[in-house]
Amino acid sequence: MGGLGKTTLAQLVLSRAKSEFDVIAWVSVGEDFDVHRITKTILGSDGSGCNDLNSLQEKLKEKLSGKKFLIVLDDVWNEDYQKWVLCRAPLETGALGSKILVTTRNSSVSSIMGTFPPCLLKELAFNDCLHLFADHALGTTAFTAHSYLEEMAKEIVKRCRGLPLAIKALGGMLRGKQNPKQWEEVLYSKIWDLPETNGILPALRLSYHHLPSNLKRCFGYCAILPKDMEFEEDELVLMWLAEGFLVQRKHSEKSAKNLGHKYFHDLLSRSFFQQASDNPSRFTMHDLMNDLAEYESKGICLRLDDKLEDTASFPTVRYSSFRRHKYDLLQRFGVFAKLKNLRSLSALPFTTYSNDFLSYQVLLELVPKLKYLRVLSLAGYKMEELPDVVFTLKQLRYLNLSGTDIVGLSELVGELFNLQTLRLHGCQNLVKLPRSIGNLINLQWLDNSNTVSLQELPAEVAKLTNLTILPKVLVGKGGNGFRIVDLKNLSQLQGKLHIQGLCSNFMNIQDAEVADLKGKQDLDDLGLEWCTDSQCSHDETVEVKVLNLLRPHWKLKKLSIKFYGGVKFPVWVGDPTFAAMVHLELLNCRKIRSVPLLGQLSLLTTLRLSGMDKVKEIGGEFYGNNICTGSSLPCVFPALETLCIEDMPEWEKWSCPTECFPKLVELTIRNCPKLIGNLPNSLPCLQRLNIRGCQQMADLPETLASLSALSITECNKLILRNVTSMESLTTLRITKILKLVNLQEVMIHGLGALSSLKELESLEDLLHHPVLPQLTELSITHSPELERFPERELLVLQTLTRLRFFFCENLRSLPNQLPHLTSLRLLEIILCESLESFPEGGLPLNLIMLTITNCKSLKQPISDWKLNRLTSLKRLSIVGECPSTQVASFPDDEGLLLPTSLTFIHIAHFSELKSISKGLMCLNCLEELVIWHCPKLRSLPDEGLPPSLGCLKLYECPLLKPKCAKQKGEYWPIIHHIPCVAIDTGEAYSYGWSDP
Repeated sequence: MGGLGKTTLAQLVLSRAKSEFDVIAWVSVGEDFDVHRITKTILGSDGSGCNDLNSLQEKLKEKLSGKKFLIVLDDVWNEDYQKWVLCRAPLETGALGSKILVTTRNSSVSSIMGTFPPCLLKELAFNDCLHLFADHALGTTAFTAHSYLEEMAKEIVKRCRGLPLAIKALGGMLRGKQNPKQWEEVLYSKIWDLPETNGILPALRLSYHHLPSNLKRCFGYCAILPKDMEFEEDELVLMWLAEGFLVQRKHSEKSAKNLGHKYFHDLLSRSFFQQASDNPSRFTMHDLMNDLAEYESKGICLRLDDKLEDTASFPTVRYSSFRRHKYDLLQRFGVFAKLKNLRSLSALPFTTYSNDFLSYQVLLELVPKLKYLRVLSLAGYKMEELPDVVFTLKQLRYLNLSGTDIVGLSELVGELFNLQTLRLHGCQNLVKLPRSIGNLINLQWLDNSNTVSLQELPAEVAKLTNLTILPKVLVGKGGNGFRIVDLKNLSQLQGKLHIQGLCSNFMNIQDAEVADLKGKQDLDDLGLEWCTDSQCSHDETVEVKVLNLLRPHWKLKKLSIKFYGGVKFPVWVGDPTFAAMVHLELLNCRKIRSVPLLGQLSLLTTLRLSGMDKVKEIGGEFYGNNICTGSSLPCVFPALETLCIEDMPEWEKWSCPTECFPKLVELTIRNCPKLIGNLPNSLPCLQRLNIRGCQQMADLPETLASLSALSITECNKLILRNVTSMESLTTLRITKILKLVNLQEVMIHGLGALSSLKELESLEDLLHHPVLPQLTELSITHSPELERFPERELLVLQTLTRLRFFFCENLRSLPNQLPHLTSLRLLEIILCESLESFPEGGLPLNLIMLTITNCKSLKQPISDWKLNRLTSLKRLSIVGECPSTQVASFPDDEGLLLPTSLTFIHIAHFSELKSISKGLMCLNCLEELVIWHCPKLRSLPDEGLPPSLGCLKLYECPLLKPKCAKQKGEYWPIIHHIPCVAIDTGEAYSYGWSDP
């Protein structure tokens, strides 16, 4: 049953347990168990720029490898076991103690996915319901001060049938209403007596019925949002604004957009929306609320499905949305031609990172028929230009092109006089904006963030005096384009503002003062980026004065300063009066001689210092006057959680007071070759420590009790000598440590929780180490002395899930005990040029991924590798010329060489390969086939390729290439069904559709 509190309970578990895990993630799954989307959501920002499932799963394996994770899959309906097997494959690389928590209404789901008996939630007890209702209605759990309402409250609660969602909705509706007549109106409403239509609870219908009309319209519009889709407040408010839902009263000082934010929070307080579990800036609708919106907006809102019903209501539809498909063809959108009065058309979700394609014909043929459109979102499609017909939509108020590949916009955009919102976030190929943009006098929101190719901002932008959002400003050179002084006209700017291209050669100092950043009180994220030395010369005196005059308002939360050419920072940088500052970056300020005073920023959580070439010491000036000499000043950096200091070539000494960094969780120090001074000795909360390129650093703190991940690269082995306690360590990466022979030289105690050991350069005495009971990942790299892996000691590593040999050029054989590592899932052997064969018993039976790359002495026939026994193997990669790969055909005609479980095959540099054999047809799970540099390959099997194949990539196969030519090639009939094909190009293209 929905509304019992499954999601709320999972949120509670997550919030209480997250400190015990290295990685946490929340995925709102819903009815569509999309493995690609789930994987990408777990990856978060680590998955940006990566779109195919195999690459995403590889990244996820790397992210989770050896780490203890907690992943919540909320609202799962999937009963397809194979989808779950595919989804969980990369999750099996995590450390012991990792957990996956699933919420579902379907008992079959728990039997498929669960390894523990399900926890079955029941309706909330009556007294608990009453307390919850009172809390939402009166702000207290008791009726002491409102006894006259208690009896009615009890009757209302009884009718909610123990469902927390219904109780919260009705309680929120009565919030602030203490007149008994208002409560009686709810209790005796006739809506209670109505049947449950489409599963809509009477309590929820009643809460909707009592909404003011303006909120009803805004909530009803949300019927276009698919279930479980997360959305941002701004996104929804801007669409409401475009549709005319935010009508202001006369003489009201509140802007229409601010009114929209008030409406949003009114609905949030009444539980029509709820905050996303893993991101406080995103929101969702409960399934039952989504059903309610759909029911109340029937005939007005339409979500495009594969199956459409009730075509009679089409003439009344005003607002519509659809989920993007990988390839969207014109025929999918035929229904929209009948929606003559459509005002909203949105591709969902509003993501900017996808790899979906929309046929150009859709825009050419469909858009002219939708002349009343006010909202158009094409976000996430891989399109390079918009046809001119889009700019004939004179009623358009909202246009979202985020994440597309557009290079520029037509000058015709200046004819969209009603446009209020233009979203271009993540358009990484966008080079310039048209000058006609200055005609859009109603434009309030111009989102040009993350447009890395954008070269200029036209001067005409200064005319857009209603702008509230302009995240990126490019200052023109020599008086061309937008000038810093033009910011004076944009007095309503708020949120994020990053100014790029500041240059002392082309600036009047007083222009910085006229820009009046200090007067823009609603800015909370400011970036100031000067030109690099190669772009213009720097005048130190001018730049100090300019930066001083660019002082923002004290409410600022985030500040970034890059390529600043002054020798010192003005006093406002680090001034404690910036009490709201939480994030600060000072990058590539090459002439700075000392870091500013930053330790008194009481709310600062993230600090990054980089590229200060002249700094030799960090001491009292960093924390506060005399703080390193024993004064009794308060704790410095009291809230700092993340500190990164890198690329400081002259930095030698770090002096730290006793009371500093009490909440530091992550510390990174990179490329500071002269740093001799010790790290802070007391870091009670430190969980992740990364040190690279600090050859003179000789000590770590003796005790790092909370440390879970340690990475030491290009350092002296003495850095580890004094560490005596690392009880929580689960991941250890040690690489390029001069003269390090074994871990016992430097660490004897406190490795009992270690689950991942990466890039170790010697195995001597390692496997005799008595405290590696939980090791799940071992990576051995650049180890020329290793000729054989110790046979007997291998059995100590029974918990290994991932084993990697990289550039062990003298490794000749693998141990015969290798097949007994039953927990091993990933095996990678790369650049081991002396390896001749695999163990007689074959490879571990539970492998999921096997990679063999450039092992040029490997002479054991592939048929003797016994790959067909690896019934769990999903990914196989064999790369590099060696005796084993000197075969004329692959895999084999009988289909017995490879396991049928394979979904991905990559072969490369098979110099004698002439044909792909018909045995490939036996691989009925194969999704991707990659063949690289096989110069003699000339034939594919006459029987065809597996019908499951979704991607075929051929590189440097000159004899096969012409045979795969579209329409003309001999193998065109064999490959035309494959959705994505790439031949000697990094771009996959589809044979299933074409543009005019």
